[in-house]
Formats: sequence, C-alpha cells, structure tokens
Amino acid sequence: MGFFKCLIIIIFQFYYLFYLNIAQTNFTFQSPCVGNETEYSPNDVYDTNLKTVLSSLSRNLDSDGFYNTTIGQGPDKISVIAQCRGDVQLQTCRGCINNASRLILEKCPYKKSAFGIYDMCLLRYSNVSFIGTMSIDPRFTYYYNRNFSDPQLFYNQYLTPLLTRLRTRASSGGKRKFAGDVIEAPDFQKTHALVQCTADLSAQGCYDCLTAV
Repeated sequence: MGFFKCLIIIIFQFYYLFYLNIAQTNFTFQSPCVGNETEYSPNDVYDTNLKTVLSSLSRNLDSDGFYNTTIGQGPDKISVIAQCRGDVQLQTCRGCINNASRLILEKCPYKKSAFGIYDMCLLRYSNVSFIGTMSIDPRFTYYYNRNFSDPQLFYNQYLTPLLTRLRTRASSGGKRKFAGDVIEAPDFQKTHALVQCTADLSAQGCYDCLTAV
C-alpha cells in the first residue's frame, strides 16, 4: 500500500489553519484501510507486536513530535511512523497520537498495513518496509471555493511563489521539515498554506516529494 510522505494544505479567506484546541474524534481523511486485504489473526505474534508498539508511541515521540521504529522478524515485522504537524505542541501531539493509536485499530481491525491522518498528526504502520522511502500515493485533494477576479494572476504571482518558498524552507528545515505562511492575495483575500514531509525523508526526498505533489 502506498503512502504519501508529504502534505500541502491551502486555505483561503480568513480561515485560520491551526486548530490546536479542537477535540478530534475522527480521522481527517477517508478510511485508512482502502485496498488493504492483508490481515493478521487475533493474539498472534503480529497482533502482539502491533499492540506493543502502538501502546508506547506517544511516550517515544521526540521533541519534534516524531518517532519511527521497526520491531519483529520475518512476516511479523512491523514498521511504524508517528508524526505531528510542525506547529503542534508536544503535549497536544502526544494526545493526538494516543487517539490515533486507538482509532486506527478500530478503523482497520486485523489489517497488517494502515494509516490515518488527524488534523494534527499522522500514524502509519505496515508489514512492508517504508521508512525513508518517498511516496506520493494515495493522494487526497480538498477544495475551498473562492472566486478571484484573475485566477491566473493569483496562481502565477502568488500561489506558485508561496509554495516554492515553503517547499525550500521545509526541505532544508532539519528534522521537522515543516513550513507555513500567510500572504495577502488579490481581492483582499488571505491565503494560508503549510507543507510538511515526514521526518524520515532526506532533504532531497522531501523537496522531490513536495515538487511531485
């Protein structure tokens, strides 16, 4: 199962992006198990390994809100990544990962590979090694409709330069690989945007991922 390792979010016209205090009860994106047919059995070795690693994720997050590990051997090996959005405080991050660790098992019962994304964090595990590997699939696109008097002008002179700057900042921003900004767009509309890569990617991998998206 593919997994996108970079994220671009754009919101127009006074819609503030950073909802740090909203209670999270559902994953932001669609079902995290689409197309996943590989299963494990209750109480087998894979089940034990998965529950063990998920139970300790929030405690193992580093100061940047990131953790990855691989445990187990052979068909029972599990690779895991947990990461929070770059502007989220660590305490809030831990709560988000705790919720994700619980909910992903509810959404994906007995699936060997799954991912889920909250507004503030993401969680992925798989029996196939993926750490450090760039992928841009599956893709999710969200639109917020707002009319501009000159859409081409907005795209060429405002949006493209904004995303180019953010891509450069994120890919060269150390482990966190996060960048966000707000610009005043045409017709007095504010545009909020953020980009982020998972911290296991190299600087070049992050740049390439954000370019491809």
